[in-house]
Amino acid sequence: MIINFKYTETFLSIIKDQGLDKKLVNTILDRFERHLNPFPECCGVHVYLQEIGVTKYRGYISPENYTLLYSYENKGNVVTVHAILHQRQDIQKLLFNRIIER
Repeated sequence: MIINFKYTETFLSIIKDQGLDKKLVNTILDRFERHLNPFPECCGVHVYLQEIGVTKYRGYISPENYTLLYSYENKGNVVTVHAILHQRQDIQKLLFNRIIER
């Protein structure tokens, strides 16, 4: 099964806003894509999001302590990456800021 990976504008803007090192991001994404292939639903629903009733988004935790929030659409085997955050970051604050920016 071939998995198609898409990265949202929000994901890309977070990388830019946080000034994440390109090499670090590439390493994280390479591991992420290898981890999800061929089982894109292998990561659990993100705990905080599940607590507030949002079960669409899963969380991959990298060895570098970053979490990638993603969703999976069975039709077309598409994994869409929505956000990257360090485990010390407050997801609630990140979501709030993204809502305000829109």
